[in-house]
Amino acid sequence: MNSGLILTGKDVRLFMGYFLLPGQIKPYGLLPWAGVSEGRSKPGAPITAVMSGSDRVTLFATDPNGGIYTASGSPQGGWGPWAGVSEGRSKPGAPITAVMSGPDRVTLFVTDPNGGIYTASGSPQDGWGPWAGVSEGRSTPGAPIAAVMSGSDRVTLFVTDPNGGIYTASGSPQGGWGPWAGVSEGRCKPGAPIAAVMSNSDRVTLFVTDPNGGIYTASGSPQNGWGPWAGVSEGRSTPGAPIAAVMSGPDRVTLFVADTNGGIYTASGSLQDGWGPWAGVSEGRSTPGAPIAAVMSGSDRVTLFVTDPNGGIYTISIKLRKL
Repeated sequence: MNSGLILTGKDVRLFMGYFLLPGQIKPYGLLPWAGVSEGRSKPGAPITAVMSGSDRVTLFATDPNGGIYTASGSPQGGWGPWAGVSEGRSKPGAPITAVMSGPDRVTLFVTDPNGGIYTASGSPQDGWGPWAGVSEGRSTPGAPIAAVMSGSDRVTLFVTDPNGGIYTASGSPQGGWGPWAGVSEGRCKPGAPIAAVMSNSDRVTLFVTDPNGGIYTASGSPQNGWGPWAGVSEGRSTPGAPIAAVMSGPDRVTLFVADTNGGIYTASGSLQDGWGPWAGVSEGRSTPGAPIAAVMSGSDRVTLFVTDPNGGIYTISIKLRKL
């Protein structure tokens, strides 16, 4: 793989060319952008990043031929070479989902070129196990997969199937995977992204943009079942658009979307206590339905990253009480 663009995963903060590892604060005096070991993907493709050590970031990307590659290192210490992950393949530039499933273990999930859902686990140090199907699950080729650690060794997955149904399955590479089951008859565009957060120790809260552009949420668990879908304060975006969701307090979720005109909006609340109104974020703009990256960069501060209508990459950091 050769050259590239870095976007951030949930545990790495990127401020216009400067990686901030947990505990670091450096909003000003940013360093320039630099290539990562000559890695290459499709223009604008997503890159997944996880903290695989106290000062080590592991990246995953799908190259222009659909091969799945990884590289590790840090901005300070430099980057190792890109290497293939067990000959895995997806659509060129497709997203890769990664979760830390153990102290030195990363578990990956992809949708292959035929729409099959596959997983592999390992690490750059110890190598990668083979790819295996997840309970014969299917989505559209290269579709995103949402994954949360719902127990110490349990991963819960969410996908939108080829007909737009929202499905979930749980398990682990070691213990195997349970069957796929629908989530309260929820529907979205085929292959659309689902946002999933652990809203307490045994409860997952989901967010989707439905086929008409309405923003909806449902909560529950594979063990206890799922509650009904409900609208979030009449919010709207483009059909199937991504929603950014962060846990901004106990039982409180803050959402960010780019609306049908490209305006960046936020709302906070919970299914139990209800949702506050949507409000614009400092007149920010992107393209309609564009993705927004959001990370909690302090106990009461969220940092956002967007690509504007001209392709520029912008960030803003806001105290949640001011939203």
